[in-house]
Amino acid sequence: MMSTTSLNVLELQQVSYRYPDGSRGLDGISIAFEKGKKSTVLGLNGAGKTTLFLHCNGILKPGSGRVLFYDTPFEYTRKSLCSLRSRVG
Repeated sequence: MMSTTSLNVLELQQVSYRYPDGSRGLDGISIAFEKGKKSTVLGLNGAGKTTLFLHCNGILKPGSGRVLFYDTPFEYTRKSLCSLRSRVG
């Protein structure tokens, strides 16, 4: 029997984020982007699409939850983020 193992390039686990004015940007979102698969993110204006992708490249840091790149949690140091951003588009 063949084992099918998927590899997540990016994964958000229970990520929540509030903007400085207190408005909610994300509320406990979990999503995984698998290597080799195409994904589409759809939603109305203000649904959180841009906020989601700002978390995917480390521009925003979650208030709670975590973001992983190849199963490794993001490190929000300058060096780690520069390396991450050169690999995430």
